[in-house]
Amino acid sequence: VKSKEDLGLQSYRQTLKLQRENLDEADSKGDTGLEKIIAYLRAVCREDNPPSAILNEVAALNPEARSELVAGSRDNAHKLRSFVAVGIEDGSITPCDPVLVALAINGLLSWLPQWFTRQDGRIDLVGEALTDILIHGLRSHREASSRHTIPAEISVQKAPREIFDRKAQARLKREALLKAATDSFNQKGVSGTSLDAVVKTLNVTKGTFYYYVSSKDDLLFQCYARSLDLAQDLLNQADAIGANGWEKLELAGRAIIDLHCGPNGPIAMFRGVPALSPGRQAGISERVRRDCQ
Repeated sequence: VKSKEDLGLQSYRQTLKLQRENLDEADSKGDTGLEKIIAYLRAVCREDNPPSAILNEVAALNPEARSELVAGSRDNAHKLRSFVAVGIEDGSITPCDPVLVALAINGLLSWLPQWFTRQDGRIDLVGEALTDILIHGLRSHREASSRHTIPAEISVQKAPREIFDRKAQARLKREALLKAATDSFNQKGVSGTSLDAVVKTLNVTKGTFYYYVSSKDDLLFQCYARSLDLAQDLLNQADAIGANGWEKLELAGRAIIDLHCGPNGPIAMFRGVPALSPGRQAGISERVRRDCQ
């Protein structure tokens, strides 16, 4: 290994190689599109698989390495999409958007190293549970048809826009700062995010920047705290409005996706929690566990 960047590149290459091997194995084992996807889920969740990396800092690599990894990831995604398309054609999968379904499956599996550890149990049982959810879903057939839109009453609380209110303007500036920083942390990771680049993106002075944050650690912590605050508010609203468990879950999921992809997003990916100082790391980790309950 020549450098830290080279180590990351080799880890990412190995992860993409393992993905491709699992996809090729699933393609050969399954006769229908659905069988291919199930075989892929089980292959990814084998007990003897080597550790894999989360490809969330690819943007921080040099252009040549980045192009290589993006191409490999695109090829793997295309292979998974083909399973969905085959399943729709052979009738084993209900008509749907192959791109979105493949993205959802790949996103869930790619983040397995983040949310599951060996101490949590057997990973092969996780694969069986994911397979069951994929085939049968979560909603009971006894439930009425679900909503297809987010109720207007579920929304992110917006800061007031009084142009002569200094406190309101300060909140808006801080919000813009945290949104820009969250986007950078999500795209480039903690090590690849430059405070100078965030300052340049916002077109503000360093003095203004450091009025709101004291360090990179403080900025990362504030980004995580903001995302948790926004998500918890939406979860509380969904809990209050939903008529049953399924409706609460659907409302929360739709609202959080809407938040992440909308003007108030993005919300943070929590891959960088280990980079926080010990006290802040413990605080964020505890809050994530509490909110997930």
